[in-house]
Amino acid sequence: MPDDTALPDTTSLPLSRLTTDFYTLTAAPCIIRAADYRVLADSQTLKADTEQLRLKMQSELNDEIAILRKNAQEELACARTQILLETRQHCREVITHLDADITALVCHTIHILLEDAPTQNRLRAALRGGLCRTKPQFSLTLTVHPDQADFLHQWLIAEETIPLPEDISVDTDNSLLPGDCLIRQGKQVIHATLDNQLTVLKRIFSA
Repeated sequence: MPDDTALPDTTSLPLSRLTTDFYTLTAAPCIIRAADYRVLADSQTLKADTEQLRLKMQSELNDEIAILRKNAQEELACARTQILLETRQHCREVITHLDADITALVCHTIHILLEDAPTQNRLRAALRGGLCRTKPQFSLTLTVHPDQADFLHQWLIAEETIPLPEDISVDTDNSLLPGDCLIRQGKQVIHATLDNQLTVLKRIFSA
């Protein structure tokens, strides 16, 4: 009994007339065997599958490239951020170092200027600045270098710009530099000295 599932030797196509071994397309002057048509059809399917696979692989490759590019950009951004942070820290350290150098230079310059100033002028300025922080109703003691005791007495007699206590004692101390003064009122001691002025200046510049 013949197998009905076997493919026929001829294939029915629109607008075609088939013979046992060949079919002729009436629309074109060509003759293609049915077996060759099957191969051609299989080739077209394979080509379509291949193209679909190529497109899929290209899409996956593009996605992978995009991910790699994104990761590279993120790594570059992190690297740049780290560089900026390190640069900022370095600038801070440089600025801090420069601030310290500038403060030292300013204080050194002021120290030279004050040392070159007449000791009487320095003492006069120290007295006025220190006595403004005292209370005129209470007695106090002024301590200066021995060489400036006479000048201090004269200044106290002539001074009229600031209120002075009626009870003022004058003492001397060889350890003080000419132009320096200690003002004692009760438990309060005001160091109206060159070193103390420079210390105050350093604090001001460092703030």
